[in-house]
Amino acid sequence: EPAYYSVGYYPDNSCPSDLDENGRVGYEDLLKVISDVAGYKYHPQTSNGISAIIKVLSEWGDCG
Repeated sequence: EPAYYSVGYYPDNSCPSDLDENGRVGYEDLLKVISDVAGYKYHPQTSNGISAIIKVLSEWGDCG
C-alpha cells in the first residue's frame, strides 16, 4: 500500500472504471479513456484502447 494514504484509508476498488472516483462511471470517465486513446497512450497495434472503452461502458452507472 502506498505510503501517502492516511491511516485507515483504503481505496475503493469495487468500480475500477470510476477514474475520477466520484462513485459512478459516467461521461467524465469515458472522456478520459477516449482522450488517452486519442493521445496514443495505448499501443495502436493492439485492441487495448477499445478494451478500455468497452470496460468503461460495461460499468456505466453507480458503483456499488
